[in-house]
Formats: sequence, C-alpha cells, structure tokens
Amino acid sequence: PFATMGWPKTNSADLKQFYPTQDLVTAADIIFFWVARMIMAGLKFLGEIPFSTVYFNGIVRDKQGRRMSKSLGNSPDPLDLIETYGADALRMGLMLIAPQGQDIFFSEDDISQGRNYMNKIWNASRLVLMNLDDELPPPLQDIPPDDLTTVDWWILSRLQATLRQVDEAYGRYRMNEVAKAIHDFIWSDYCDWYLEFIKSRWQGEDTEDRKTAQVVAVHVLREILAMIHPLVPYISEELWQQVKREGDADLIAAPSPEPDPNWSNTEAETEIQLLREVISAIRGIRSDMGIDPARQVELVVRGEESSLAILRRETAHLQRLARVRELKAGESLAKPSHAATAVVSSLEIFMPLEGLIDLEVERERLSKRIQEMEGRLSAVEKKLQNESFLKRAPAEVVDHERAKHADYQEKLKKLQENYQALSN
Repeated sequence: PFATMGWPKTNSADLKQFYPTQDLVTAADIIFFWVARMIMAGLKFLGEIPFSTVYFNGIVRDKQGRRMSKSLGNSPDPLDLIETYGADALRMGLMLIAPQGQDIFFSEDDISQGRNYMNKIWNASRLVLMNLDDELPPPLQDIPPDDLTTVDWWILSRLQATLRQVDEAYGRYRMNEVAKAIHDFIWSDYCDWYLEFIKSRWQGEDTEDRKTAQVVAVHVLREILAMIHPLVPYISEELWQQVKREGDADLIAAPSPEPDPNWSNTEAETEIQLLREVISAIRGIRSDMGIDPARQVELVVRGEESSLAILRRETAHLQRLARVRELKAGESLAKPSHAATAVVSSLEIFMPLEGLIDLEVERERLSKRIQEMEGRLSAVEKKLQNESFLKRAPAEVVDHERAKHADYQEKLKKLQENYQALSN
C-alpha cells in the first residue's frame, strides 16, 4: 500500500494523501498471505498500519459450491454476461445475493433478476418523464406542504426511512442490506404503488394537483437515482441527465442524498400501509375466487372506526385500484351471505359473491382442489413419517419436503375457507 506511492521517498504527495487509508477489500482466504503482511510491513517501514478496516468479500462459487476456476470451466466470462444482461444488471444481481461474510452461489438466473430490476427503474423513469409538461417541475421546496396529499406524504416519508436505513447499513458495511433496502423502496413503494396511486392525478383536470404529483414524482426519482448510483452507475447517470437541474453536478461527483426529518410523516405511513393491505386483500380474494380483475365489486368492511375512517377518505383509490363499486363501512355491520372474507389489521373485509361467480360451479371446483391438495399433503406426510427417509435423504431434500408440507397446509386451509364461504 505504500510502495506504489513513492516510498521510500516518504515525503511524496501521494503517500501523504493516501497513507494510511481506511478500507481494504479482499477475500478471506488471503488474510495471512497478504493482509497480515501488509500490516506488518506498514508498521515496520512507516510506523503505522495501512488501513483501519478490512472488508471481506464472499467468494463466488458455482451452484455445486465449487470455487470458480479456468481449469474446472465453471466460470462465465464477465464480458459475455455484460453483453447479455448489462453491466449494472450484473453488479446488482450479485449485490442482491451477497450476504455479508458468506460466499455467493452464482446462477445466471440471479443476473436476469438484476436485468429485470434495471428495466423496472428505466421504465418507471420514462413513465414519469412522459407525464411531465415541457420542462421539469419546480423543486419540492417550492410546493406548499398543504398541497401534498396523504399519498405524497407517505412516499416522501418512506423515502426518508429508506435513506436512514441505507446510511445505517453502509456504516455497518452491510452492502447486501443497502441493495435490498433500495430495491424494496424502488420496486414496491415507488413503482408498484406510488406511481399507480398518482396516474389519475396526472390525467386529471386539476392542474395544481397534477403539478404537485409531478413535483413529488420527480423529487423522489432524483433521490432514487442518487441513492442507487454507487450500485448501478451507468443507468442512474444516464437517467440523471434527464432530471438534473441547472447547476447540478453529474452523479459521479454529487454528494449522497441525506434524510430530511421535515418530510417524515408516520401518520401518512400508517394510513397508506393500511390502504395497501386492504387493496392487496381484495386482489387476493379475486385471485382465489376466480373473479375477473376488471369486474366491479361491492365491499362490506367492519372494524374500528379509526381504520374505517381511513378507508372512507381513500375511497377513490379503492375504486380505481381495487375496482370497488360500493363501500359499506361500519363498526357493527352484519356479514353478508355467500361472501369471501379477509382480515386486515382490525378490519374484517367481506366481498359478496352472488352475481360475481356461479356459486355451484365454484363450489365444485373448490371441492376437487381440496381433494387434490389433501392427497398431496397425505403423500408428503407419509414421507416425513418415514424414519428411513429422514435418516438417509440429504438434509436439503428433507428440508424441501418440510417446506412443501407447510405450503400444502396453508393452501388447503385457504381452499377450505373459500369453500366454507360459498357454503354458508
């Protein structure tokens, strides 16, 4: 670490600037052969250790656990992977499967997930840009806070929470946690929910509300690109050129974004989280009962008044994202007959099924599925009760059968609940 910077000429500018440094990144298998010897040499010739922190990368192995090597022929050419998937997809695909202190078991499937992630970011960014006017909207600070909707406050608050989580993970060298926190915020909070929430505002006739939605969407997108830049420098820099303002540096020279407590709002987070769970529950009922996703439904909800008030305030989102034609909400409403049921927090959600599906046909279908699932569950139980199988089978095979058993139990329970809802 010092021989490359002018040593033994100890007054060289590079040596003064860069020795000692902070971090060494290396593999754990050369701790003695290289890391310890650099420390001893640094102490011997310059009187101080060359770095304060050693971060050990995991070793990339194939799916069989073998270290990649030319002799085994199990190491793909990174340039070929970049040509196929993209450099950022390769970087992110590896980051998401690299837990601290553990080796990476490489599969191209992981890199394809990285490519899907990059496509998600690219497409979301293009969607935001296509819904802008001729120029970028003003900065968030120029918008009166009272103009923000609950959904706007929610995404801004979630952004601050993610920035804090990322900063904390960087401080503990948890690079996989950095990647996962950013991934979850971008994929779920921003792309799957916030952009869906505000599409109607972009297309609405209220020009001020449209402008506010544009401002928040662009602000969060800019923060996302800056936050993810160290992980995926190419795509983030390319997109940044579309949203940078006059005087902004390129991302490679820009500071990392920092959380701003002024944009945190726990009340908004609680409200929109409940709304998301209710919409997801409605979509789950539709899927389980084979109801056309485009079909309008009636919803009866009972529970605590504080939660019911949230649903009443957010009825417009329920109508658009869950295709709810009519919402009946009350603390003591009766359960309708022939209704599918879901429970979210303190709320009981009932969806009357008459007129949506042929009840007799659906009962027959569910009965057959229950018999089929009971057969599968019985077969797995026999295996797990077989002492010979438990002793002789590899541990991963036994674990797989146990996972199947739990999965079949959960599916059978859901089928029986749906059948019961149609039979009452």
